[in-house]
Amino acid sequence: MLAPISNSNVIVSLVACESLIWEKDKDIPSAIRVLSAIQITPLASTVHFTTLTILYNPSLDFLPHTLQLHVTAPDLKRIASALPYRFVYGYKLSQADPGGFMLSTAFILEVKQLGTHWIQAYLDGELKMQIPIFIQRK
Repeated sequence: MLAPISNSNVIVSLVACESLIWEKDKDIPSAIRVLSAIQITPLASTVHFTTLTILYNPSLDFLPHTLQLHVTAPDLKRIASALPYRFVYGYKLSQADPGGFMLSTAFILEVKQLGTHWIQAYLDGELKMQIPIFIQRK
């Protein structure tokens, strides 16, 4: 039986952007208009953004894992959750190099609070990375 591999060495990158172009034939994403803040009009009730999460695992790992993203409001209450995504690290070039995985996630949030929100990436139920996104009115 395979022993579980620790997620402690996994390197996680997380970026929020206005949109994402994914070249499926080359499996290469391009983040368009990287965001750390979103300004909404006075009458707007929702915001839309996309995240790109990139994982690298320096250990040889062929076990299934689950990645899930959440968004919290300034009061730290969870206001959005993507469905859990099951994956296995890919080794396209060499098994001697870190395994990798990329996931894009689109969010449409109802704005009930302005201020700093947190986009959080959980790997196998453990918080691995979070980034702030500031939402304000124009």
